[in-house]
Amino acid sequence: MNFHDVIRSMAAAVATHKSAADTLKELREEIAAAQHKRHALIMAPPARQDLEAMVRSWVATRAAEFERDFAERLKRFAGDARALENQRLIDTFVTLAGGADSPPGALDRALCAAIPQQITAAMLAGLKTIEWPEKSVRLADRQAQIEVLQQREAQLQQQEGELVAAIEAAAQAARE
Repeated sequence: MNFHDVIRSMAAAVATHKSAADTLKELREEIAAAQHKRHALIMAPPARQDLEAMVRSWVATRAAEFERDFAERLKRFAGDARALENQRLIDTFVTLAGGADSPPGALDRALCAAIPQQITAAMLAGLKTIEWPEKSVRLADRQAQIEVLQQREAQLQQQEGELVAAIEAAAQAARE
């Protein structure tokens, strides 16, 4: 909306006995409503499907980490036949959890690699016991809806700025 459109809008407002102040108030109420909707959308709980996808991703990531870490530990045996006869090395490096100095989550990674379907099923079964909020929003939809609201807010704020400028210009013209 350009300056001339704002003036026409104001003229139309006057024609319908609506003051510029009323129009400005309505614009500001619309801005506040759009901001409130956007905030509610940002704070809305995720949909159950998103949490299920997160669980599946977590299990797959832990399994891949185990496979990478285990392969790294086994490298020392690939080029040294004597290492295959060294029980201390075998006990240290051929372990599911990575040995005594293994990082936190090592057992999680080993279980996710060994029995991923069972781990996933057990975690999803636990998820199904949760009472889910009615107003949950899919993550895939959330960002698009937020962007629409942000665009609407920007449009309204631009209209507000133009209207304020028109009001100030009219006031200045009236003083002259």
